[in-house]
Amino acid sequence: MLRIFAFIVAIFIGFQTTGAQMPEPAEEAPPLESLLREALENNPGIEASRFREQATEQRISQMRSWMPPTLKYQFNRQPIGTMDQLNYMDMHVYSLSQRIPFPGKISARIDMERANYEMSSFNRGDDEVQLAANVKETYYQLWMMQKKHEVNREIQGLLENFVASAERMYEVDRVGLDAVLSAQTNLSKLRTEERTILNDYNKMLVMFNQKLDRDPNEQLGVILTLPPEDVPDNLDEMERRMLAERPDIQAIRSGIQMNEAEIRSARREYYPDIMVDVMYMQMPGGMEDQLGAMVSLQIPLAPWSSNMITKRVSEAQSERSSREKALKNMTTMARSEMRQALLDLETQLDVLRLYREEVIPNAEQTAESALGAFQAGKTEYLMVLDSFRMLEMFRMEYYMARAEFHKAIAELERQAGIIF
Repeated sequence: MLRIFAFIVAIFIGFQTTGAQMPEPAEEAPPLESLLREALENNPGIEASRFREQATEQRISQMRSWMPPTLKYQFNRQPIGTMDQLNYMDMHVYSLSQRIPFPGKISARIDMERANYEMSSFNRGDDEVQLAANVKETYYQLWMMQKKHEVNREIQGLLENFVASAERMYEVDRVGLDAVLSAQTNLSKLRTEERTILNDYNKMLVMFNQKLDRDPNEQLGVILTLPPEDVPDNLDEMERRMLAERPDIQAIRSGIQMNEAEIRSARREYYPDIMVDVMYMQMPGGMEDQLGAMVSLQIPLAPWSSNMITKRVSEAQSERSSREKALKNMTTMARSEMRQALLDLETQLDVLRLYREEVIPNAEQTAESALGAFQAGKTEYLMVLDSFRMLEMFRMEYYMARAEFHKAIAELERQAGIIF
């Protein structure tokens, strides 16, 4: 093992940071899938979507019902205003009326509400897809911050070792005081950066807990892990699934079906509903009681009312056309965004390979060489500090590139409507 890593381990074990701490390593980090299930089960926004879906489902059975009947009572006295108790006559009329919708009206309304329910269900599915993508991205951000903290602590260990070497060399007049002060300044700067990393980590953790409906102050308590970086080999299947099953696209399709049912329902309003009345009359003056019936029809084509129906049809047709254009626009955008996510994956994969195989090994070798040369009195202290800074920067960039790769995977899965 390189000498530079011996310095890192020796310092890292004894180093303690005041204030907020990163989680200590655990035997096993929770799988991302279990965190996703927890979010989908507990997130208040998803629960609200489920209740909206249930509320929409209840409307389907409502549409199967007729309007409630009307029970009426009528009292007649003839002649009006007489006080002659022997000559006036009272008549009592009891009637029951029921409005019967024209055949086809109810079925059109049921189709409309069923499509509306499907749209609500797909909207809930889209909320779940968006939440899953957000949880994944936040998870990768937390992982990256843990790695940034790890790199910061390692470089602090190197600098502490360098400070000790500079102090010993200063005591024997091999370096000037400026070397010691510069090293101590850089070490203080790293400790300040550590506080910033911890603060950003804790703020991100609050967001993560909110998505899982946890206590905002709950700590993760584990070191997160990432799987190897591989480009999915089922991209054609993902694109097919995106166009056929992605919830927000399916929601628009259901909206188009709802608009078509609205058009059928509006056109049915041209046909009249039937009002049926059944009456029982108690006749005055000893006359025999009577039964009666009455049938009445609406006149929807009357000049002062037909325009309302026509405009309803036009409104539903316009909404259908709007959704059809929105569907075409969304599918085009989805294909484009999916291709962009794939390009991001390929770019990040190339970047990761360069960092792993070239950039970081060269930076580690440079830092080790500079430290050895300084201890032998063959180079300036600024070369050592620069090499440490470059090593820190390259390692952080590497971990950022890994996080960005997995965030691109999460975006690809979001575009395809994939949760797990």
